[in-house]
Amino acid sequence: MKKTVLFVLPDSTVVEYSLPMPYLVQYAAQDASIAEQWEFVPYKNISLEKTTDDLLRSNADVYALSCYVWNIGLVKRAVQTVLEHNPATKIILGGPQVSWQGAKYLSAKYENLVICNGEGENVFRDYLKELMQPAPNYANVKGLSFYKKGVLLTNQNADLIESLDDIPSPFDSELFNACNSNFFVYIETVRSCPFTCTYCSSGMARKKLRKLSKARIESDLLKIVQKGVKILNVIDDNFGLFPQDLETAKFLAQCKREYGAPHLIYKATTKQNMQRTAEIEDVLHQAGISSAVEIPLQTLNDAAVKNISRKHDVDAYLWLVDFLNKKGIDSYMEYIWPLPGETLDAFKQAIAKLCRANANVILVYPFVLLHNTEMQNDRIKFGLETVYSDNPDDEIEYVVKTNEVSHEENLRGWHFVMAQAVLYGMRALFITARYLDTNNIEHYQSLFDNFVKFTLSKLDTSDFPFYQYMQSGCFKGDKELNTIIYELLYSRRDDYDAMLLEFASSRPWWSDEQARILFEVDLVNREYIYSSTVVPKRYNFKYLEILDTTADSYLLKLPPSVTEDVKTALGVKATFNSNCVEVNHKQKQEAFDETIPVEERIMRSFHIFMTPYAYLPEWRDCMDSVALPPPAPPC
Repeated sequence: MKKTVLFVLPDSTVVEYSLPMPYLVQYAAQDASIAEQWEFVPYKNISLEKTTDDLLRSNADVYALSCYVWNIGLVKRAVQTVLEHNPATKIILGGPQVSWQGAKYLSAKYENLVICNGEGENVFRDYLKELMQPAPNYANVKGLSFYKKGVLLTNQNADLIESLDDIPSPFDSELFNACNSNFFVYIETVRSCPFTCTYCSSGMARKKLRKLSKARIESDLLKIVQKGVKILNVIDDNFGLFPQDLETAKFLAQCKREYGAPHLIYKATTKQNMQRTAEIEDVLHQAGISSAVEIPLQTLNDAAVKNISRKHDVDAYLWLVDFLNKKGIDSYMEYIWPLPGETLDAFKQAIAKLCRANANVILVYPFVLLHNTEMQNDRIKFGLETVYSDNPDDEIEYVVKTNEVSHEENLRGWHFVMAQAVLYGMRALFITARYLDTNNIEHYQSLFDNFVKFTLSKLDTSDFPFYQYMQSGCFKGDKELNTIIYELLYSRRDDYDAMLLEFASSRPWWSDEQARILFEVDLVNREYIYSSTVVPKRYNFKYLEILDTTADSYLLKLPPSVTEDVKTALGVKATFNSNCVEVNHKQKQEAFDETIPVEERIMRSFHIFMTPYAYLPEWRDCMDSVALPPPAPPC
């Protein structure tokens, strides 16, 4: 009878096909003795109670667990329960959270609890072969950490795979055969990163760069698209860095034309060669493949750039933003707060500069300390103070203070981020803010700061949930941000409209007629999450003449004085040439599905926020699609 390895896969609410298990299994099974003596079973669940019960009942010979910063709390509790039930259980942990961290995650009580350090294929294969020996000795397995007689031992690192082609295709496995077209599928074409950013563990310190061959990439992609997979995630750290990446994009475009898939691609964009990135995105866009382009800026501050060992060309990033905007290709600018070296005021000025450069979406990440990074060892140097996440399932360690930023300033920075996300990113006052900034009436930084003051002033007099979200800063996780997106774009649109009106009418610029007109334009332009959910607004329009409201559009007349401002702000979403306009919200929205739990609907709303070009309405001449109401009879 074969022995069993139970793979406990990362918890996720997404139906996905990730690579750790097929990589490890396919590689190890090339050894005939392993294929003959071992079988491999996948297991995924996000409930601690059910997971531990299932693990205890499975009675597997080996448990293999993938460990990340966002699931390690769940893993630790499940492992502890299993070991307390049977201390001799063989468990191997792997992944970025536990690699070279034996002192933190292993225990002298359990000598069969081991860690695979770093790249796992050779380590996992040799571990299984060692377990097949009459008297297994973990000291024989390169890349393992373990306890023996009360002493923590870490063997020398395992040899890295010379070529990714040496790993059999994960898309030839029985696991992939069991997938359907709705699965979220990952693919890797290049392993490791040539850069050495001090906050990241993906760089060259312990790894060398390896690639799949062009033939293998195309073979794997063909297997994916022939199954009709709609969503693909290329997990390379720098897609676009190599000429091969452009060839991959061209092959994907060919696949879309021939097989109708994929529909959407996620990827991490290279930190260099924006010209090639632009070519890649243009190829995908022309083929009808959606792609939210990551632009890995992280900071505009020179001191912070130096402290994190980054080198980047800001002008090249901004050129790429402009190129993508002109094509109507979604992108998001990454920023990290608070990086050492950057002050609160410098951060605010940087965000305002990105708004002024018409960044499509600005996504600010919390500065998190990760294992096996240079920054983790520089706490004292940079004055870093941290707090851990409140979620018991993870071990996310958030930086809340640096030499330049106090605890209070860190929170104020997150208040500013929230204001920017709502007013600019979610398009609540996108066109109005652009007009105010361009005409030196109220600049972005001042607008966001005053929105924060306004919302915090309402805490004692209103129970509107958004004010509580603003107070918290929402930097520990994305649940609150996703909830705001869902409420603002769907479930509480009128309530947010009322809040925005109260804020706008409190500002000195409310006496500016042009600003008030554009405020009304923003009200009808904000995207919808679901199709056929447009309803007449409670707001009493004074400047826009609303001629009709259908399930998917507004038919209106624009005051001639704002026509050009609106067209400029909307970019490719504006095709009208008259002041009689249909605001057509029937874009890529799907119908509302009441069978989907509200928690999942809220989570999915984040994708709407990240891809505004796909969901913002098209502003077109009304005579192109909708008949005008008959004119009123003469008096």
